[in-house]
Amino acid sequence: MSRIVFLFLLFAPSSFAQEVRGVWLTDVDSDLLSSREHIEEGMRYLAENGFNVVYPVVWNGGYTLYPSSTLESVIGVDRDPAIGQRDVLQEVIIEAHRFGIEVIPWMEYGFAASYGQDGGPILAARPDWAARTFIGSRVEKNGFFWMSGLNPDVQQFLLDLMTEILAYDVDGIQGDDRLPAMPNEGGYSEVVQQLYRSEHGGTDPPPDETDADWVQWRADKLTAFAGAIHNHVKGIDPNLKVVFSPSVWPWSRENYLQDWPAWIANGYADIVHPQLYPPPPRSVDAYRSLVHDMIGTVPGDFLGYIPSDQRENLYPGLLIKAGSDLVDPDRVLAMMEVHRNLGLDGESFFFYEGLGANNDFLAEDLHATWYAERAQLPGRTGDWRPESTPMHPVTGDGSWTTLGTIGPDDSPVLTALHGSGSEASWQGEAPAAGSYDLFMWIPDTVEMVSDNALLSAFSDLPVVAPVDQRLDGGPSRWVHLRTTFVQQGPFTLTLRTPDTADARQVVAGPVLALLNRRLSPNAYVDPLSSAVEASPVVPSITLYPNPASDHIIIPEGRVDVYDILGRRILEDVGGRVDISDLVSGVYVARASAASRLFIVY
Repeated sequence: MSRIVFLFLLFAPSSFAQEVRGVWLTDVDSDLLSSREHIEEGMRYLAENGFNVVYPVVWNGGYTLYPSSTLESVIGVDRDPAIGQRDVLQEVIIEAHRFGIEVIPWMEYGFAASYGQDGGPILAARPDWAARTFIGSRVEKNGFFWMSGLNPDVQQFLLDLMTEILAYDVDGIQGDDRLPAMPNEGGYSEVVQQLYRSEHGGTDPPPDETDADWVQWRADKLTAFAGAIHNHVKGIDPNLKVVFSPSVWPWSRENYLQDWPAWIANGYADIVHPQLYPPPPRSVDAYRSLVHDMIGTVPGDFLGYIPSDQRENLYPGLLIKAGSDLVDPDRVLAMMEVHRNLGLDGESFFFYEGLGANNDFLAEDLHATWYAERAQLPGRTGDWRPESTPMHPVTGDGSWTTLGTIGPDDSPVLTALHGSGSEASWQGEAPAAGSYDLFMWIPDTVEMVSDNALLSAFSDLPVVAPVDQRLDGGPSRWVHLRTTFVQQGPFTLTLRTPDTADARQVVAGPVLALLNRRLSPNAYVDPLSSAVEASPVVPSITLYPNPASDHIIIPEGRVDVYDILGRRILEDVGGRVDISDLVSGVYVARASAASRLFIVY
């Protein structure tokens, strides 16, 4: 008997679901980070398809993708020379936050110094930082040269990089299979040997790197550093998420000294994305085996290496692309069903390029199924990152003319003579009282030279301050004007050109106001009144497939099912639900916040 499920929304949710829907953003085998335009396009695509967090790489190959005084103090260069003077991290933050997506920078290389190059710029500048084998050679594994993850100076270097990253308005920090980590061949640098001797009565470390006690001692030191990362990040801002993405255990401990179940047990992580990457051909059965090894075979199972009471922060890492190897959408959706039926409600995908056209638009399939309802990260209240739209000019005196609709979304860009003393205004709506970062769009190659224009932010009281807008041309970009406090509700921004004459022009594009969470951690944005909710409300209960045969799938929670007479016939069901015994008729799936009507034929 075939069954077709028709779905109708009866009433809408009052809050967002809480899940992790993440994706890694790389600068290898991907051009996403190669320009601001590509970043904008990518963040728009992810937001449209239900993602809520990105993990952009900010540290790899011995370089940062943002200007770093810490890096410059070590190697004399403040960022990757390949990016010129760009600040890739800031570009990602602006574009992701525009679309309501959280940004958790990914320190991809961790304690690795370089791929090839015998250690690259870091170990060339600081050879004493190198991890050493028993025979004294530098540790090189699979082409990567490593710093010593147990060296206090190296650990401080990574913490200093984190301090710089967390000075941005980001949402957390992520370490992966290289942070904290070190190949088990390492640990024989003089600094580490001295540390071992100090704790073992002067005895040297065992020459066998696989010695069980020696492996555990080094793993415990890295566990302690995971705790140091947690304390460091939370000391900066307790709202920041501490995220780790280690290799699968116990392989991770035996090969890279990552005893990450201990990190969870000690409360050092808000989110853990274990890399559950089955070998080619990356079958669903192989993936299921990895999940079962980790948490058992049924919800609440005490089997597995992660106890049932420590699984709250587990969200698997799913491999969808490795070189030319793509995992097709059907298999990815089936893998998600495996772990979500066991209570793991979220995941992160490696990596962005596997979501689009070359993989048959996996992102659209996710949005049609598991990601149909908007969600935000667990632990967030209200709408943590409200989507923001550009503010367009609403008034301007006769001195302003339209340069063209060359801003984002074909928005207008205005121009006026420097020294004309003319004004133009923009209107916006602040979803909550708080500090906002104000940006203005400046188009390609246009020079804006107004070094003393006035900007006024009117809410309950006006705030007037000079704004240095001098630029030297360059690519189209968002330029930070200032950070200012704005009351909830309508507000107006006014720019006035200086009175002193100048032959050049002032250019003013759309204005963008982004809530700064570092400065406004307690600002509450009502999910039903924030900007993103101006679009039609999406269903709060998703049922699929449609048409269906003998089952339905409820991806985001658990429901009770009632017949048309109001009798409950299925209680607290979720995931894959067998409906083969239901007779033809009309049924209602009901959760605490919403209901769905479906018809079984």
